[in-house]
Amino acid sequence: MLKKEGQAMNQTNLFKPESELNNSTMGERSSPLNILSFSFLLMIMFMTLFGNTLVILAFKKNSKIRTVTNYFVVSLAVADILVAITSMPIWAAYPLFGARLKESILKIWTFMDILCGVASITNLTAISIERYVCIAYPFDYQITVTSRKAIPILIIIWLFSVLMSSLKIVLWEVPPPKYELTVVISCFFIPLLIMCIFYTCIFRTVRFQIRQISLATNVNMKRFRLASELRAAKTIAVVIGAFVVCWGPFFILNTVYGFCNGCVPAVTIVVAKWMHYTNSVLNPILYACMHKEFRKAFFVTLLGRKRLAMTSPTPKLNNNETNVEEKFDRETILISITFLIIIILLALFGNILVVIAFRVFQNLRNMTNYFIVSLAVADILVAGISMPVWGAYIITGPEWKFDIWVEQVWSCVDILCGVASILHLCFISLERYVCITSPLTYHDRMTTRKAVIAIFGIWSFSIFMAVLKIILWSVPPPSYEIAVSVSCFFIPLVIMLICYMQIYRAAHHQIKKIILTVHGSPKRFLLSKELKAAKTVGAVIGAFIICWGPFFVLNLVYALCKSCSPIPEEAVLAAKWLHYVNSVLNPIIYACMNKDFRSAFKKILAFSCFYIVPGIRRQEMVWERSIYSERTSLRSTRGSSLRGKSSLKDNSSLRSCTSHVEMNGYHSCDKPYFV
Repeated sequence: MLKKEGQAMNQTNLFKPESELNNSTMGERSSPLNILSFSFLLMIMFMTLFGNTLVILAFKKNSKIRTVTNYFVVSLAVADILVAITSMPIWAAYPLFGARLKESILKIWTFMDILCGVASITNLTAISIERYVCIAYPFDYQITVTSRKAIPILIIIWLFSVLMSSLKIVLWEVPPPKYELTVVISCFFIPLLIMCIFYTCIFRTVRFQIRQISLATNVNMKRFRLASELRAAKTIAVVIGAFVVCWGPFFILNTVYGFCNGCVPAVTIVVAKWMHYTNSVLNPILYACMHKEFRKAFFVTLLGRKRLAMTSPTPKLNNNETNVEEKFDRETILISITFLIIIILLALFGNILVVIAFRVFQNLRNMTNYFIVSLAVADILVAGISMPVWGAYIITGPEWKFDIWVEQVWSCVDILCGVASILHLCFISLERYVCITSPLTYHDRMTTRKAVIAIFGIWSFSIFMAVLKIILWSVPPPSYEIAVSVSCFFIPLVIMLICYMQIYRAAHHQIKKIILTVHGSPKRFLLSKELKAAKTVGAVIGAFIICWGPFFVLNLVYALCKSCSPIPEEAVLAAKWLHYVNSVLNPIIYACMNKDFRSAFKKILAFSCFYIVPGIRRQEMVWERSIYSERTSLRSTRGSSLRGKSSLKDNSSLRSCTSHVEMNGYHSCDKPYFV
């Protein structure tokens, strides 16, 4: 039987971390791995708050979506918001502070967790029943189901949820499995059965109505009927599937725990808990974003209903100065800041993961990855310095409310990191070009020492461009704007286009050579490989142009055409957001597409889970890491004779590798890091 405080570790008397966690040092709790896990929690929290707050604001502003169904959707959103602001933070704090959390806090958390969980599930069940009545009885629906009747049902839902959560506190000392079985049956299996029955009836009704429509039209109704039935079936499968996937493991583990304490692995507990918390992120997508009127309301809310503000033009935004005559209302500011926080967390999470992987795993320390890690550092600085100041400007704008030195420091850091990020992308393309086109001389021409010198040059040039902005602060455009746009966007873009086109041609040429040495369907093989290489090159160049193009184009428009109409505020904000989003995309494009990086990420994230999960000792993780190193060394010693044959094929598909292949006394280059 678990101790009293352990009984609060889950909605229905789930598990308490073992003594290893509670006795661990703060050094281990504050390790980078735990910080990553905590960052992931924050990301889920803010995504939940963002999506569900958007649902409530849209329901409040748009009278068209105040239907009976959406009353339940809004009630569901309220439950999910409560999960994000009460349950998730304490769940994150428990692995860090363990038994030091007071029992009263654990009881409050248990009460709120059960309350919101039961309310969420019961609202989903009510939505399925309401949808069935709407589709099966369309003529009686407006009379049978009204907003006035929906409100008492919502009151009953929340009273039932309060009852179930209070019952847990009353039965705090009662051993399982009585309460566990009651909750599992009444709050999962019965709602699941109801949802399956009603959604099945909905599908049958929709299929019947589609067949009736086919008799009254002259088009190819067989094809129309099949497409409509498939669409209806997919929608229902997604709704039920999301419910089962998110909540099923959680309640099944509760049932198992009720009969067999200690039979469930600790990692499984954490995964089940996160899956049911993820349901709070999915609910606004499944039940609101699929609604046309909701999507329109979201669009209006995100753009913001703005009111005119009789203010002077806004000051310089980095090197992009515009005349902004409108100001966001409070709701739009709240949504914008929430979205900004999500972007900051995603950028920090992805780029810190890249840096940690590079530091921990020796096999990642090659030429290309020095540039990738330096790029990650630039993106971390963007997320840690530039984005927060931009968020403060959005809150206080359109007038700059801070001291001039704050704006100058922000502009300096923003330009520094932006130029460094772009130049790193340019140098990565150059390095990949040399690797692909000159594999035999690659390691003689491209060394770690040269990489460090190149990175030093990149940062020096970036500092120069940033300082130059401060020196020329009072100089009117377009001199500096044109210089930055040409040297930091158009020239790097031309270089990247040339390099990646040459890489594609080299891959195309190597693929044709492979056809002469392989059996099978050469034509099909050639087409698939060429498409893969083309998609990779398109993704890299497309992401660069989409993220940075609008920003520099607006800078040029502003610098060269002062007499033009003021640039719309939406265009300025969109351009700024796009180039900040590039800090999120960079670790995905340049690291996650690398097989070795993906493997390192998986191990780091697994280790972070082990740090906060009972039953896994630090020595076991070190042992696992040593096994990984031994396997890597064995693969590198055994693979030299096996990889020589496939080196051309690997290079043509632009995949990464850290082993070197002996080719006539030379080493081939590390294979590229894309796709």
